[in-house]
Amino acid sequence: MLEPLTAFSLAGTVVQFVDFSCKIFSTAKELSQSKNGTSEEIYNHEVITRDLLGMSEKLETSVQEDFVEGVSYGGSDQALKKLCEGCQSLSKTMLKRLEKLKIQDGAGKRTTLKQAVKTMWSQKEIGQIAAQLATYQRQMETHVLVAFNVFDSAINAQTLEITTLHAETQNIVINEHERTRTVLLAAVENIGPKGSRPSNPRTMYQSPELVQQAQSRILRSLRYSSISERYEQVPKAHSSTFEWIFEDPNEGDRPWSNFKNWLESGDTIYWLNGKAGSGKSTLMKYLYGHSRTRELLKPWSGPLALHVAAFFFWSSGTSEQKSLVGLLRALLHELLSKHKDHISIVLPEQWMDEYAGSEEETWDHQWTLEKLIPAFHKFRSLIGLKICLFVDGLDEYECPDESHADIASFFVDLAGSSGIKICLSSRPWLVFEKAFRPFPSLRLQDLTSNDIAKYVHDKVADHERMKDLRSFDSEDAGQLASEIVAKASGVFLWVTLVVKSLLNGFTNRDRMHDLLKRVRAFPTDLE
Repeated sequence: MLEPLTAFSLAGTVVQFVDFSCKIFSTAKELSQSKNGTSEEIYNHEVITRDLLGMSEKLETSVQEDFVEGVSYGGSDQALKKLCEGCQSLSKTMLKRLEKLKIQDGAGKRTTLKQAVKTMWSQKEIGQIAAQLATYQRQMETHVLVAFNVFDSAINAQTLEITTLHAETQNIVINEHERTRTVLLAAVENIGPKGSRPSNPRTMYQSPELVQQAQSRILRSLRYSSISERYEQVPKAHSSTFEWIFEDPNEGDRPWSNFKNWLESGDTIYWLNGKAGSGKSTLMKYLYGHSRTRELLKPWSGPLALHVAAFFFWSSGTSEQKSLVGLLRALLHELLSKHKDHISIVLPEQWMDEYAGSEEETWDHQWTLEKLIPAFHKFRSLIGLKICLFVDGLDEYECPDESHADIASFFVDLAGSSGIKICLSSRPWLVFEKAFRPFPSLRLQDLTSNDIAKYVHDKVADHERMKDLRSFDSEDAGQLASEIVAKASGVFLWVTLVVKSLLNGFTNRDRMHDLLKRVRAFPTDLE
């Protein structure tokens, strides 16, 4: 098969020939039909002859260079070759006839030129040749379009190949960096007079076992006892709820930004907000753990490695659970646990202490923002990586020296870096509305009425005790479910508490009016 650029160049040559030939025969037809033998196009037939000769030679050269004798070409290339050969044949015929137009200068020049054209090309011949040129033109337009498409596909394939090669090269550089670091550590250890310090055998060569031990100690230092406590406490989404988040917004719903499009696109921040108890944390846990999330992120990540991590702020937890230090330690622990080979690059000082230290030493480093923030940026900036973060509960962030505006600014600045996107959740406080106004968002309590109705149906309406009560009082039974959904106002936590109370009522053999009293007596404000 011809190279896309070669086919495109050859097609361009044929287009030039056909266009020029059409002009010649249009002029010939005009001249043969005219009464006085004049023409607006033909001023000098020798100029035309020379131009056509140049076109013919260019076409013949292109065919000889692009098509190798004895090589079998595909259907599209073979058709292009036949088209070129047809144009060559026509050019030779035209050149022979134009040579006959050579006449002497004189008074009868116009009449002689007109008579020569009529002699060489009859009206029938002109029509036939014009039709042939029109056919060539249509065929060539098709070949040009095909060449464009093939050329575009080839460019896209080369771009993807270069990107992949870039990522592979980076991995090679990382591995070489690790080996170089080990050699340097060994050299530093042995600098100085012989016997001035005890030799450390772990720096003499790169031991896989010692490397793993150093990596494990650094990861343990990043980890803290409550690192996953909040995530584990967040309840899982009820069956078949929150599925709408991966669909296009319905026109009937209140406006919200398409989350599926955000995952697929290069947009950086998505703000998921809602009032207390609306289910923000449950939805964030659902998104972080769902396979659809990673599937929809693939168009954004492309051929590069994709890393998805999460952190859940919690104001009732430990200092790490509500601080930026805790967030960065948790994120680095999660990311580096999956990519241990990057530890020596992301945390070079800690790696040097651990790998070069004695086996009895215990690393006891106090993590600070001054060390964690550069480390996170180093990991983020590694070529060949794409990172998507899910950070829940910005309103539960607490720091004596910083405000909620500071944490919001931190994430806006972080999202401005290449290769990262962040889904954030919080209550709709003014400080967050101001910070995240330019970004796509949704208000959760506006979108969960169907989820709440399903939860109530599965937990209450489908309960055996409720089925018995419905047989005696179907009207109040229907009212009970609709009242729960209406009073909930999108607050899932309120619904779960009410349902728990109703289940206790079922155990106590409450009657229908007792169950309604439970619902109506339950406070709606959970703040």
